[in-house]
Amino acid sequence: MIQGQNIYRELLQSWAVAYEKAIREYAGRATPKRIVDEAYCYAVEDWTKRLLELGLITAIMEPQYDSMLAAIEHHIENLIAASMWTEQNRPTITLREGRIDELDITIPHCGYSQGCKDKAGINQQDFNKPENLRQFPCQRLGCFVGAVRKYLAPNTLPDQERTTYQMTTVHTEQGCTGVIFVQHRG
Repeated sequence: MIQGQNIYRELLQSWAVAYEKAIREYAGRATPKRIVDEAYCYAVEDWTKRLLELGLITAIMEPQYDSMLAAIEHHIENLIAASMWTEQNRPTITLREGRIDELDITIPHCGYSQGCKDKAGINQQDFNKPENLRQFPCQRLGCFVGAVRKYLAPNTLPDQERTTYQMTTVHTEQGCTGVIFVQHRG
């Protein structure tokens, strides 16, 4: 039986999966990943506002972090403080060597895993083919992009408004991995 704060966490995960399914049904199966990703950026804005109103977190109202890593860590701390995440869900985040605008992220356990398997409509062996990973949407990484856009100080990185992500593996024994990066013009 689900108790207390776990009910909230389970409900949130169900709504996020249903939200994405509704977007895809309305706009069609070929909905570009960027449309779904924008929805996750809006979700970060809304969740942060609601958590502040409920007094579950004390967050900055204006972006002020000086790195992508710090912005994402702040978002993770908010999610943990509001009991939407647990320490066991905490991803491993590392800065790519020599890059300030690329982060490798490993998510060891994700509550959305069954929902994203269902929505993908492809079998598990096909998840990790490069052509599928390029356009594979991820609720976790999509929200991390939203956190970078919300909490990173303006003009910290060139083209930071073009922050995006790409999955590198999905549903392996180690979890899911991806990279968050700034897609530069040119």
